[in-house]
Amino acid sequence: QLTLESLFLLSAFGALVLSAISTFTGRGSVYYDVIPIVLAIYTFGSLLGERSRGQANAALAALRTTLDTVTVVGSDGVPLRQPRSNLREGQRVAVLAGETIPIDGTVTSGSATVVEAAVTGEPFPVAKHIGDRAFAGSVIADDGYLQIAPDLSKASRMDAVLDAVVRALDTPTRIHRDADALLRWFLPVVVIAGLITYSGWAYYGHFEKGLRAMLAVYLVACPCALGLATPVAVMSALHRLGRIGLAPSSGDTVLKLAEVDTVVLDKTGTLGEGLPTIERIYLSPAANVGETDLRQKIATVESRARHPLAAALVQLASPVELPGLKVETQPGLGVVGKWDGGELRIGERSLMPTSADFSFADLLSGKRIWVALDGRAVAVVILCETLRVDARSTVQALHKLGLNVEVLTGDPSPAWTSIEGAQISSGLSPAGKAARVRALNQSGRKVLFVGDGLNDLEGMSDAHATLAMASGADLTQQSCDAVVVVDRLSTIPESIQLCRKVRRDLQVNLWISTGYNFVGIGLAAAGLLAPWVAAVVMLTSSLLVAARAVRSASSDAV
Repeated sequence: QLTLESLFLLSAFGALVLSAISTFTGRGSVYYDVIPIVLAIYTFGSLLGERSRGQANAALAALRTTLDTVTVVGSDGVPLRQPRSNLREGQRVAVLAGETIPIDGTVTSGSATVVEAAVTGEPFPVAKHIGDRAFAGSVIADDGYLQIAPDLSKASRMDAVLDAVVRALDTPTRIHRDADALLRWFLPVVVIAGLITYSGWAYYGHFEKGLRAMLAVYLVACPCALGLATPVAVMSALHRLGRIGLAPSSGDTVLKLAEVDTVVLDKTGTLGEGLPTIERIYLSPAANVGETDLRQKIATVESRARHPLAAALVQLASPVELPGLKVETQPGLGVVGKWDGGELRIGERSLMPTSADFSFADLLSGKRIWVALDGRAVAVVILCETLRVDARSTVQALHKLGLNVEVLTGDPSPAWTSIEGAQISSGLSPAGKAARVRALNQSGRKVLFVGDGLNDLEGMSDAHATLAMASGADLTQQSCDAVVVVDRLSTIPESIQLCRKVRRDLQVNLWISTGYNFVGIGLAAAGLLAPWVAAVVMLTSSLLVAARAVRSASSDAV
């Protein structure tokens, strides 16, 4: 089977044979100088590909080195450096000022200001105190100090990103396979063209000139846009995608994202924050408690509870001291807090005492949390879902890229019903979402589905490309083309724009290479290019397309 290496070998061997014949016969030109030029071109291409891969691997290795060694606080309080793989439950990891946090976990001691933009997308430094979550890859930006209880139950978010990039770099892509197929067609054509060139000159008795022309054909032929530029551009794009917050599952993601013309977004957990926020608290007209006092009691009880809505309710006020407080979580119902002289129930209506009169809340809509104090109905808390901070700007950015944007949600009555630049469809089951994606496919659309939940998998299975949010279900992340690993939706239009630019530049490189080969082979076959000139022209072409490939994905101007 002919390969790119075969063409270089044929050119170098032809130059050697032709030169040897001229040396021993004393007639004709010698082309020993062409051999090092050919070898230099091949070495340049190989080194360029290895350089692009090496840059990505070096960045990965540097970060892994930073994360793979941790400082553990011993039982005697003395810090000890050890491999992260040796961490055990109960150990505490110490992180000093200016150091990178090596593990995901919970802060157990100390406080610090941490920069975690590369991990979570949070643009501002974040204050970390006892009880806060810390993420691997974040950096302490002040003179603070943290002790962290590592979460050993699963790999850190940063480990997932690094593993995804490694898999993508090692996985053959559709672009590579297409390039290999074209090379298998291109190389035999070049060999045949060289033989025809020699036969033509030999037919008229110009054997030596025919050999020189055939050698020039082999030297000038350059599949650089396929053999060199394509792998370099794809690897550079994968590296850049990782930098802006997207972890691709393979290099095919680059081409898929470049081809999409419609973006379907899930609502809850994707466009929405996923966690509810408090819209309002309604007090019962018969309540004999002040709103501030009630807020403090709710926040105090919820601060000791473990259930999905506790994080929202604890924001009502700062916790206060309730003597003898004991909190019991009743799964599926809510929370009961009891202290000396009082009882507070927070949760579903069925958790409330049967004697509690909540008739004042009959006309209220939204997600309602019922509150009873000492057996009396005192309040209803209304929760709502909020859009991510950059949701509207992301939809507008997608729209400006010429993409059709649709929002599909199973919520029958979403809190927000319109976003400029997007069509919203509500009350859809998972099958309904999938049916909409299939309808778009049938109309000729190439759909990118962005979701986070298991209920999105059916729709994702019919989409051209899929992205999952890092906060989504594990199975959803494992089943998609890439994961948005930062808490920033703007990564989506940035990634599409980058992939479009890479594809566009690859197409330009292909046209440059096609035109070059058409003209170059014609001139060589006509005897108008000396072999050494053909080699220099090939080198120039190689430099041009390879430089464009490197610049394509590395440039900030996408």
